[in-house]
Amino acid sequence: MRIYTCCSTFKNNILITIEHKFLNHKINSQTKILIVGTFNPNAKNNSADFFYGRSRNYLWRILSVAYNNKDLKEASKHKKIEFINKHKIDFADLIK
Repeated sequence: MRIYTCCSTFKNNILITIEHKFLNHKINSQTKILIVGTFNPNAKNNSADFFYGRSRNYLWRILSVAYNNKDLKEASKHKKIEFINKHKIDFADLIK
């Protein structure tokens, strides 16, 4: 498996590279559930502080319900990391 950490796109016919916002995230070795999903570009308009942290994304609310936990949608990054460590969940973005 190859994990990509950036992607390229064209803007005004110029190839530009967009880095992944959470490039330095290391998958916990105790992980039992790995959620592979969307790319978080390191862009000015991306206010997410952790995976699935954009305002229009509801994964943290769904995970909270699934584990009978307090809603984590607006929770701090620290609280989200505590939750995923407790439940052995982690995230990765694969970009081709």
